[in-house]
Amino acid sequence: MTDLLKSVLFLNIIVLDGTQGVKKAVKEKIDKTNMPQPIKDAAKKIGAKAASKLATPTTIATKMSQEMPKKMPLEMAEKGMTVTAEAVFQEGPYVVIQLQVQKLNSVLMAEVKALEDKETDWTWLIRLLTWFLSLLGATHQKTLEEEYLPRIVQAKMEPMMNEMLKVRLEEEMKMEATTQVLGEEKQARYFFQKLKEIRKDAKKGK
Repeated sequence: MTDLLKSVLFLNIIVLDGTQGVKKAVKEKIDKTNMPQPIKDAAKKIGAKAASKLATPTTIATKMSQEMPKKMPLEMAEKGMTVTAEAVFQEGPYVVIQLQVQKLNSVLMAEVKALEDKETDWTWLIRLLTWFLSLLGATHQKTLEEEYLPRIVQAKMEPMMNEMLKVRLEEEMKMEATTQVLGEEKQARYFFQKLKEIRKDAKKGK
């Protein structure tokens, strides 16, 4: 559950086109079957046509609003972060996911970062904080991991996560989308402007 006294991040996603990702998923699923190749080829063509008609930006955004809040906490837990994720808005192709870092396992994060191929700002930060934790001792670990570390990491995530999200949608999911990750102080202005644009486009029949 989101802590109302802690800050949050907002992941703004406006789906432009997701048909390529759906076509890719259909193709991969058909390729795994034992059907004769001519039947596979015919099924792929039918699937591609269906994807173009059914995989609209709105249907994809709706699906994302249902799936992302479930998957993000699991993926980030592997990196040592306890987060909450919630779809706080979805209209047409526009979906907003609210993310809050609630706790960091500093030891696990250090281990994960140690496996990376190159030194990054994240690696340096986690090593420094882990060393700082060792100086404080176990009595202060709860405060550090649940209060101090989440604030630092969440603030650092805002500029970094936008690029990560964009790469994931475009390269892994083959989706064209406009993305913007913002803190609370910037979200309202961005949100209302984009919502205005979305509704204007909807009236035009886009």
